[in-house]
Amino acid sequence: MTNTQSPIVSETDETLVGRIAQSDTLAFDEIYRRYSNRLLHYFYRMLGGNESLAQDLLQETCIRLIEKAYTFREDGKFSTWLFTIAHNLCLNTFRANKKFGGSVTDHSGSDTLKEYPAWDDQIDHDRFMRSLHKELVGIDEKKRSVFLLRFQEHHSIREISKIMDCPEGTVKSRLFHTTRYLSGRLRDYKEI
Repeated sequence: MTNTQSPIVSETDETLVGRIAQSDTLAFDEIYRRYSNRLLHYFYRMLGGNESLAQDLLQETCIRLIEKAYTFREDGKFSTWLFTIAHNLCLNTFRANKKFGGSVTDHSGSDTLKEYPAWDDQIDHDRFMRSLHKELVGIDEKKRSVFLLRFQEHHSIREISKIMDCPEGTVKSRLFHTTRYLSGRLRDYKEI
């Protein structure tokens, strides 16, 4: 039996981004495989369930990754750098929609992205996720981003600080206020 797995699969993200800077399409394909679903979930939650816009921003992130791969610093963490791009695209989208009086939320589409493996075993998962999603849509985008980067993407406080370009204390404060607000709003889901 021969191993057909490509050696590129075992390379680090940081090595792959260097190869992307040299126009290596296999490296890009591997990064896309590793991050596309995570980014799509992040965009989907940040944009209030607008699946079409989430797909658009995922594609824009890929374009920026290809165009800006040469700017990645080897001493940094790739996921932090990539989610900084994603976060900035969300901010640009919010600014553009506020400027033109629009909204990024779309509640008419299907919720094909609602599942998230880390929460599959919780009681009444679907109802809880719909309620959490509804509450996240209603809060400030900076607080929403902090919450999603921490609890969906599992970034550290330091990484979130770099992604959002703000002090760690600000991240902690936003996270504290957001989790306190959400725990109050979702208290019916606490175990008895």
